[in-house]
Formats: sequence, structure tokens, C-alpha cells
Amino acid sequence: MRLSFLPLARRIAKKAVLVAEREGGARELGENPLGQLTIRADRDLEELVAGELRRAKIPCILVTEEAGLIEISREPEWKFVLDPLDGSENYKRGVPIYCLGLCYAPITGRFPDILESYIIELNTGDEFYARKGGGAYRNGKRARPSRASDMRGAIISIDLHNEIMHNEISPRATLALLECTDHRRFGPDLLDMCYTACGGVDGFVHGCRTLSAVHASGVALMDEDCTVTETDGKPIAAKLEVDEPMGVVAAGTKKLHAQLLAALRK
Repeated sequence: MRLSFLPLARRIAKKAVLVAEREGGARELGENPLGQLTIRADRDLEELVAGELRRAKIPCILVTEEAGLIEISREPEWKFVLDPLDGSENYKRGVPIYCLGLCYAPITGRFPDILESYIIELNTGDEFYARKGGGAYRNGKRARPSRASDMRGAIISIDLHNEIMHNEISPRATLALLECTDHRRFGPDLLDMCYTACGGVDGFVHGCRTLSAVHASGVALMDEDCTVTETDGKPIAAKLEVDEPMGVVAAGTKKLHAQLLAALRK
């Protein structure tokens, strides 16, 4: 069965924008499988995607941040991975930067097996898309990562909050990473990954293995043209499961990627 993924993703995106605009979306409903607070918009967006997959009669299961796993059909051929609202803290606080990310792979696939991925920024409508081996696109135009090769002249997206708070990264490593020209963090890791893939920032670092596999769509987008590895420098080969943790280091050039890894290890 050949999937018509991009038209499906765009249909979902069009409806998701309207769902995110509903009143009461920030109301807290409980905790998800990752121990994070679920809000109404998270749940509603998740239900939207599950409903669209059922309507399209795609034989699949849906791995998602809020429910963990949703059975779409009894004999699945595909595994879809969803982050329904990356940046939910921004959403709750009225900061207009949050997105939805979706990708898929064969049912037994891992990260390297992701075939297509799609991320929609729910306020601007900016869309990011990648097809395995076919490159990354922003709003329908082929995008390329930055060619920056030296940290001292680079702008890096750095997500180290949890690692610093729990002493999982050394102060030396933190200071070494901050030796770049500047750093950016928009809140949703998926968007930081998108901007890395498309050259808006020069590299991305999530410094410890605490990033959830629901961010797979962003990793796949970067992997088209960037150098992307785990924090130990090895390829990301994790299972596409909601509780499968990972770290990510990515850059548009191998030289900058090596510098980021070296800084993280200090």
C-alpha cells in the first residue's frame, strides 16, 4: 500500500489550526505517559489525527505523546508517530510558538526507517516536510542547512534545562556550548530542529538522553542534509516508542557537529 502522506498531513494541519484556536484549550486534564501535564488542546489534536487516520483507512498504529499508543487498525502495516502540540507551555502562556509534528515508518521500523515527516507551525502556518532521500522543504521550497563550520561564528539551539537542573551535564560543557556567537530556543524542540534543517540556526543540541521519540519528525527532517547523531556521536537508531529516550546533536556541517560533540563532552 502506497501512502499519500503529504495531502493527508496538510488536511490534518488545516483542521489543527482551528482546533488550536478553540477557547479552553489550555485547561489541564492530567498527566501523559511521560509524566507531563496534558491540556485540552493536546488531547483534541491527538483525537483529530487519530480520526483522520481512521477516515483514510490506513492500516497503522499511532504512537503519540498523550495516549501513548492508539490502535487505528487491527493489522497495522505502518507506525505513525505524533507530537500533537510541541510547545504546550508556550500555548498555555499565550506565547504564539507551537507546532504539530507527524511522521511514519514501516510497522517494525526505527528512526532510520522514517519515510516522510511533516511539521506545521500552528500560528504562522509555516510547514516543513521531508521525504527520505528527497530532502527537506519549507513551505514547498527546497531548504538547506547552514554551512557554518565554527562554533565561534554560529548560532545554536541549545536545550539543556533538564540536564543542568539534574546535574547531568558538567558546568564546563555548558560554558563550552555557550561559546557560540549566540543561541536560540523557541520552546518547541521540533521547531528548533526545523530551523536547523532549513538554515535558520546553525546547529541543535539536546544534551542528554531525555528527548522523547515523539520528536521523530524533527530528527528525520534534519537527517536529510545535516549531520545528526546521539550525544555519543553514534547514529540515532532508537525504537519509535513514546518512552524511548534519546539525545540529539545536529549541524549543517561535519566540522561544526564535531565541535558541538566535543563541547558537550567537557
